[in-house]
Amino acid sequence: INFQNNYLTKFGKYPDKISIKSYDLMKDLFYRISVSKSLKKSIEIGETKSIQNKFNYIYDNNSGLKNISFFILKHDDFDIIEYQN
Repeated sequence: INFQNNYLTKFGKYPDKISIKSYDLMKDLFYRISVSKSLKKSIEIGETKSIQNKFNYIYDNNSGLKNISFFILKHDDFDIIEYQN
């Protein structure tokens, strides 16, 4: 909420979903690096949640870190009918 209010104050509008995703991702990565000293070691932390995103990484030798966490929403127009996390 603080991020969204600060964004509104600075830019005169609420952040779009790309801005929120970027903020959540950077916040998660900084948290993981500060706690585990490396991203690869931070996999042990498990799943974390932010404003609108969840992060749970696995390491793949071919492509590096992959986020395997997600939200499931069922909606009717703009009303959320079911929410699972």
